[in-house]
This record gives sequence, structure tokens and C-alpha cells, in this order.
Amino acid sequence: MRQSSWMRASESLSARLRLLGFVFIAGIGLTASTGALAEGRITGKITATGVRKADNVVVYLRQVPGNHMPPSTPAIMDQKDFVFIPHVLPIVRGTKVRFLNSEPKAQHNIFSPDKVADRMNLGTYPPGDVRDHVFDKECSGSGTCVAALLCNVHPEMSAFVVILQNPFFAVSDRSGMFEIKGVPAGTYDLVAWHEKLKETTTKVTVGSGDVQVDLKMSR
Repeated sequence: MRQSSWMRASESLSARLRLLGFVFIAGIGLTASTGALAEGRITGKITATGVRKADNVVVYLRQVPGNHMPPSTPAIMDQKDFVFIPHVLPIVRGTKVRFLNSEPKAQHNIFSPDKVADRMNLGTYPPGDVRDHVFDKECSGSGTCVAALLCNVHPEMSAFVVILQNPFFAVSDRSGMFEIKGVPAGTYDLVAWHEKLKETTTKVTVGSGDVQVDLKMSR
């Protein structure tokens, strides 16, 4: 009788272990099939008509699930040789941008007239000084949220801060190439924005590998 009871308990334990093993393996299969842990990379090239070069195009994913916090360190935009550097700065909403003045002698002023994106004026400040501004206003509408930057002292200067929901973005180089790394698996709207060209949007599905997406833009 004791042996029979022991055998029944042993068989019950074996059955439970087999069930747990099945659940564990099924869970691994589900994770692999859904790509929950997968990350991919989006690469591509912009072909632009109506401009001399296909650089300074901001390519980004419109909405990525999750709460995407801004970085703890400020993004930098400099002013040197009477030019904003970089000309286009994409950021996650809530990012602090530090505006430098690296001119040896000239003063600069930074302001944005954009009511939708972030209307602000940092005043005029001397060489070597800095001004900070947090772009935390949430834009309304379906278009790209862009704050145009100007200088009251030097009207020929201009730049753009592109305020985004997530950190999955890139800026194209002189040849029009771009790369977005570490993208969670899923299907997204991939948007391309340029100050002088029509915004374009295309669907892209990302898995655990590379996705090549070439985009065409025009006026």
C-alpha cells in the first residue's frame, strides 16, 4: 500500500513537471513568434527633388507604444559663424535644449514664433553664454511638430527643433542616407520631414533584422 501511494505521488509530480515544461516551452515560442523581445534596424536613402541635397531630413516613427522619457542630459544646439549647429534637431518631447553662443564677439538672440509647437524667446546673450529651454508642449494635429528658430540680431539665421513622441528617429546625411537602430518589433508609420519638401509617410514592419526603406520626397 505504501509503495502504491508513493508511485501515485511520483506519477502526479511527473505529470506536473511535464505540464510546467510545456507551458515554459510554449511561452518561449509565443515570445519568439510575437517578436516581443526583438529589435530591428531601419536603413534607407532619401531621394529628393527640388533641393540640392537630401540632407537634414528627419525620419521617424510616428507612434511607438510605451512611455518614452526624455534624456537626462540636454541636447545641444550651437551658434557659430552665424549658423545654428545643427540646422535640424529632432528631440523627444520634454527634452531640455541647451543653446550655446560660440561666436568670438557677436551676441545672439533665439526665439520661435510657432504658437503650435513652442512659442518662446530666450533673449539676447553674449559670446560664451548659454540659454536653456525645455520643449514640453504637446502639439495638436497629425503633422510633424516643428519649432522654427530665428535670431532677432541676425535675420539670415534659422534652424528647426522637431519634437517627437519617441526616440526612434534619424537625420539624413548629405547623400540622403539614414539609420534608426534598436526599433521594437512591430508595424509603424515611418515619416520623413524636410523644411522645404512635402512630408511623406509609409508603413514599415520591423522584426529582428534590418529593414531597407527608400523614400522619395518633392516640393
